[in-house]
Amino acid sequence: MPAATAVIGDVLPLAVGIGVFPVPIIATLLTLFSRRGRANGAAFAASWIVGIGLLTTVAALVADGAASASEDATSAAVSWVKLLVGVALLGAALRKWRARPGPGETAEMPKWMASVDEYSPRNAVRAGLLLSAANPKNWALAGAAGSTIGQVEMSASETAVCVAVFTGLASLSVAGPVLYRLGGGERAERALGQAQSWLVQNNAAILTVVLLIFGVQLVGKGLAGLSV
Repeated sequence: MPAATAVIGDVLPLAVGIGVFPVPIIATLLTLFSRRGRANGAAFAASWIVGIGLLTTVAALVADGAASASEDATSAAVSWVKLLVGVALLGAALRKWRARPGPGETAEMPKWMASVDEYSPRNAVRAGLLLSAANPKNWALAGAAGSTIGQVEMSASETAVCVAVFTGLASLSVAGPVLYRLGGGERAERALGQAQSWLVQNNAAILTVVLLIFGVQLVGKGLAGLSV
């Protein structure tokens, strides 16, 4: 599967980009420390994986359908998608940086996060789907990854493997804490609690850096594709 291996290598940075977004990680930790933590954490992680997989699959199918019509046109369209997504991410990075807490200020969690303690597994599923499939940042990165996968000529099984690997890698930072909490005992509880506090306070700075890095990368790839 040389084509699939090459594609996985190409979309790997995009999977990392989704995985290091702090908000879903914080949400995962909050669900794990809610009243029904084990069930809520597992439900949130499962729905997150489904959401990312769905976004990537749809983008891959759209790109594959377009590739059947015109390979050159599809390549140019994917390059334009990457360029526009990159510009959008750079704009989001600037907005996030401007909204960061000032020196000495304490970052506040969104209101929906403050209510996580009362979640049921059904609420956790809803939150996981919203944060994955309804998140514009995930649309951008998973869409770019799916477009990259779909424009390469591969068998259906190879395409499915690429989507599955991308989804799994993009979901490690959500599924990983759940597995650690379920099997790590008190040590895991202390470590994850400390990680949650740090991520809440530094959310804006982390997100700004992530958006900047992947925005520049996608702009570069888009320009490179259009110049060929």
